[in-house]
Amino acid sequence: MYGYTHIEQITQFCDNDETTPSNLHVTEAPNKHNRLCDTRSSWEIMRQHPDFSDGNNPPANFSEVDITPTIVLAKSSPLRLVLVLDTSGSMREFNRIRKQATLSQNFLLTGLVDGMSVGIVSFSESGKVLSSLVEIDSDETRRTLASKIPTVARGGTCIGCGLEEALQILQEGNQKAEGGVVLLITDGQDNGDLTEKMKQEYEQKKVKIHGVAFGENADNVIPELASTTGGNFFLQTDDIGSTGLHDAFSTTVEGQSQLGARSLQLYTESLNLSEEGTSSDEILIDPSIGNKTTFEFIYFIGDEETILEVTITPPSGELITKTSPEYKEELEYGFVIIEINGTAEPGLWRYDITTNFPDVGEVLATISSLPSSDGSGIILATAEMSTTVTNVNNGEFISIFADVRKGFYPVLNCIVTAIVERPNDSPFELQLLDNGAGTDVTAGDGIYSRYFTGFSKVGYYGVKILVTNYDDDAIVETTSGRKVSRAQLYVEPQDLLSDNISKLEEDLLLLPGEAPTPGTLRGPSFMRQTSGGSNRVTSLPNDEDFLPPCKINDLRVASTSYNDSTVTLTFTAPGGDLDYGKADYYVFQSSTTGTYDEIINSAPEISGENFILGNSSSPADFGSVETFIVNVTFPENSTVSTFYFVTRAYDKAGNAGEASNLVQATLRKYIPSSESIPEPSMTTEMMTSTHTSSTYTKVTASSKSPGEPIKSSDGILLVVLITVSVGLFIFIIIFVTVYIMQKVVMRRRRRQLWKDHTSYENWRVEEHAYHNELDFDEPMFEMNPIDRATSVYSQASTDGVVQEPIISPQIYDESTLEGYGNYYTQQDDVESGEFPSSYDNSGYYPHYALSQYVLEDERGSSYTRQNGSNYFLPYVTRRKYDPSFDMNNIPGQYF
Repeated sequence: MYGYTHIEQITQFCDNDETTPSNLHVTEAPNKHNRLCDTRSSWEIMRQHPDFSDGNNPPANFSEVDITPTIVLAKSSPLRLVLVLDTSGSMREFNRIRKQATLSQNFLLTGLVDGMSVGIVSFSESGKVLSSLVEIDSDETRRTLASKIPTVARGGTCIGCGLEEALQILQEGNQKAEGGVVLLITDGQDNGDLTEKMKQEYEQKKVKIHGVAFGENADNVIPELASTTGGNFFLQTDDIGSTGLHDAFSTTVEGQSQLGARSLQLYTESLNLSEEGTSSDEILIDPSIGNKTTFEFIYFIGDEETILEVTITPPSGELITKTSPEYKEELEYGFVIIEINGTAEPGLWRYDITTNFPDVGEVLATISSLPSSDGSGIILATAEMSTTVTNVNNGEFISIFADVRKGFYPVLNCIVTAIVERPNDSPFELQLLDNGAGTDVTAGDGIYSRYFTGFSKVGYYGVKILVTNYDDDAIVETTSGRKVSRAQLYVEPQDLLSDNISKLEEDLLLLPGEAPTPGTLRGPSFMRQTSGGSNRVTSLPNDEDFLPPCKINDLRVASTSYNDSTVTLTFTAPGGDLDYGKADYYVFQSSTTGTYDEIINSAPEISGENFILGNSSSPADFGSVETFIVNVTFPENSTVSTFYFVTRAYDKAGNAGEASNLVQATLRKYIPSSESIPEPSMTTEMMTSTHTSSTYTKVTASSKSPGEPIKSSDGILLVVLITVSVGLFIFIIIFVTVYIMQKVVMRRRRRQLWKDHTSYENWRVEEHAYHNELDFDEPMFEMNPIDRATSVYSQASTDGVVQEPIISPQIYDESTLEGYGNYYTQQDDVESGEFPSSYDNSGYYPHYALSQYVLEDERGSSYTRQNGSNYFLPYVTRRKYDPSFDMNNIPGQYF
């Protein structure tokens, strides 16, 4: 819909109404819209939205309406926040009132930025204003507000009463409530009658409500208040490990801060110190942050003595302890805070906590940091869930999304982990992926996604996201320095045909449907943590296996062959439960006619014998690439035919996933012109409907009858076998010819050297010439590092006395030659290469297999060759060629 950015205005959208042909949607267009929206038109999709469904917002008659625009100048203003705190009797359970008070006080003392304004309201059976809006401007103001946080719980729960008081605070002094924010914390069921009325007023006056469900029994109205007013919903359970309340405070401030003043959450963990009394961990600080880096450790028992002792170890190793000036302890409000002076050193930081109080129980550790500069180069991570309320019985599922960016550029290859708190069960961890499969729409866009499948029961589910890049695998995708945005400009058709495309600073402008040239930068080592909000699941089926496989969104035609009547299909494997695990089997459907709905409802299934490659009964794990080659049948006497394909996955319980996107393949027989032109082996183009831009694949043509089934020995396999056989035959002929020629040349040279040289010195000179002439700078075969260098000779004798073997005692002992008494008595034995059977012939230097006339050993004894007597033969065994090996200086050799 946004392919042509040159169009000044859009007055009509494509539709499925056949009475208006000019606006009729083209279902066969190979674009992303058809792939993701099941070939439905733009208006079909938009009419499902609440803005237009059920007859909402019908077309207006602009001839009778004043369309003069009203211009409103908007500017950002400091946060105006009202805390609405539950003080009903149920807040006494599980020490909730203490936890609410401690975290609220900590937020007021350390979490707010100067210039923000805060008010406080409590509610039980009625609402009570504890503080009107007060601007944060000093430490004294913070402490005054912190002292007003309630610590006593009694009475009922009237949520609407607290919201009513908060709205009045935002409107004091004739101010508009618009733009205000309310943070609502409650654990009980609403027993008042004002909540529904307040929800409508907050929506009308554009005031956000961020809601925190404290415990699993909190009223179901909380996520509805948040979603209706545009706020966020958080879950704080009573289990150690839950951080929803702290996440709610930090998220509220992050959303209202300028980028350069935004405190980034690097680490938030709820720790149990009851058993060990100690805890430690490491945190990675990257160069883009480090300003006002803060370590906080919050405990929830009141005492005037020191509860915790903390040690911080920076990368430099200089410890920060209780005696350091950065170390501050707030005994009254129950936390230790350490603020690093200046800019924190990049690298791994470590904290160590110890306590001598076994009753300390839970300790909340939080670490945050501000950008080191203006914030333009920092990596940000944001997260959310698809909905705040989910009815699984109605086919609704929960999707979790995390967006990781450096400025406007996506950061790829990160490890993104979602930790999901579940009712009455342990947390569920899953890795989010950016692979374009399952619930992830586009691969490589920096948005990591995954379906949640670990349901335990009806109730609240909270999500925390951890993003890490410890191994420097992450990359930042840019546009290769392009000076233009990803928006695509218009090029006149005649200019396109003549290749006359405008440039901007040597960069070609992008054409409609053309993706920008990707570029990448290496990402730094970093870690980020953020909240993904919470979700209330209202219903779950009773069946043990109720989740179907996810929809296949990337089915595409990889290639076709008219000659073999085949189509190759590829896609990413779905899971058995949405995008988790693997499916049980696939069902493929094919047709030559029909719409998408007609094909998935009535097209015949492709039977197993028609799959030349791929097993539809054995799917791969989620995320794997599946490839199937399908044999198709042409209509009789057809030279061109178009085939449509869809597929879907089933799990072991028979749950069916949604039908995939529709793809088409057109196979056309090559028909030569009347002129005598050789028939090309690759001809017709085929266009798939799987990507934003068209994919063209060449189709093989031949005289084979279309639609004829192929056998394993025909078609592709036959061509491959013939090609491999011919290539192998040619290789063998060449190899044998070269080998014989080398042997002949070497044999002639050896005979010549045998006849011509009569002294040791002459032989050495000639051997060098022979060596260089035959280009024996490297061995004829690849060798390993030297294993043995041995001089072996036949029973050479002087005056009939048998001599000892010629060997260097400094290098070898007697055991070295044990079992290697190999002798040669004829010249032909040397030339025939009949070496000892314990060695591979390739382990020898053939050009050293020469007889020598005069040799000397270490004792100065001479060995001379006489007619008919034996001669000396050196040989070398190696495992792999060593370029530094000197063939003329082999230990144990004497020449």
